[in-house]
Amino acid sequence: MTPTTQKDRPISFMLWDNQASTSLAQLGLVIRPEELTRTDPSRINDTQTLGGAWSDNFGEGLSTLSLSGHTGWRGTAEEDGLALFQRLYDTVFKQWHQLRRNNADNGIDPDGIELIFNDRMDNITVVVSPGQFQLRRHKSRALLAQYNISMTILRDASEEALIEADKITAAISNPRGRYRAASASMSDTIKKQQAWSKTVDELLGFSLSGVAQDVLDTSVELLTAVQEIVDTASGFIDATLAPLLFTATAFQQAARNAFQVLAAPANLAAQVKGALMSIASAFNDAYCTLINGFGLLTQFPDFSDLFGASSCSSTGGGRPTSIYARENPFVSMFPQQTSPVAVTEESAAATESLRQTDPLSMPIDAVPSQLQTMSNGIQVIKIKRGV
Repeated sequence: MTPTTQKDRPISFMLWDNQASTSLAQLGLVIRPEELTRTDPSRINDTQTLGGAWSDNFGEGLSTLSLSGHTGWRGTAEEDGLALFQRLYDTVFKQWHQLRRNNADNGIDPDGIELIFNDRMDNITVVVSPGQFQLRRHKSRALLAQYNISMTILRDASEEALIEADKITAAISNPRGRYRAASASMSDTIKKQQAWSKTVDELLGFSLSGVAQDVLDTSVELLTAVQEIVDTASGFIDATLAPLLFTATAFQQAARNAFQVLAAPANLAAQVKGALMSIASAFNDAYCTLINGFGLLTQFPDFSDLFGASSCSSTGGGRPTSIYARENPFVSMFPQQTSPVAVTEESAAATESLRQTDPLSMPIDAVPSQLQTMSNGIQVIKIKRGV
């Protein structure tokens, strides 16, 4: 059995106003907590005496939740890790106390302000009260703002969550919404790579600049083709389009590794090293968008006819003789179609070499020629596709 994917099951907080029936603030944890603990206690008093023992059972107690993790360093396109940490603190702790205090000062029931914790991975949607919010810093992770959050579960909130779902969570959880978000992210990445392609000569100023420009131009062509086809096909990737997606993904991963290798020497000028690392980051952004945004949900026909007759067919039961006994079944099931990308054997070999390499161990002298071979051997073919 294939395990259930956890990719589209985010964890988020929402401040909810019961009087206005509206959301006051929402925050999704871009990076999952490193540790999440839920404790469900029972209200049981055990009494032991000389004559025996008994238990007084008063039912379930108040459950508790604790989260620990960090908000990252780079964050998102709009906020870095420290800004995300501040917003997490404001949403989960500061605003909850402030809004409830404001209600009490104005003669309004403070319980109308609720903090809802929604964990779609563990199917937990509950109203909580924040007991403690802790900022942690450590020299081993000096760039990260780490948090410890302890909460008490007041009641189940599944119905409230269904009434007012987190729009970001809903978009990510919905396949079409995820494709739209990935397409928007891809547009930003393409613009970033186009900008690098125009300025790479000035910034690098040495023989590698021509290779870098060719690689960036090829990458932009691949990513543009992916975006156009995915948008046209409403996010559905079939057997014809999958090779383009696989090629683009491998290309981004290989180029990222290559530019990380090129940026490794300690004697590089700071400006050149920074440019190479930024280019590697642009390839990594594209790679992550392709992997996480465009799921390879390729649908194939039933393959049961391929197996042919089983050893039990002559005595009853088993499978009948395959209808493809005298022909290639894949020709019938997958008619030859024009592929949107052509890759030479040399380019595929160079891509695979760079994609599988460890940036810390690969010889830097071999990188430019492999980048050039990888880029020169890819041709994006414009095809018309009906939907």
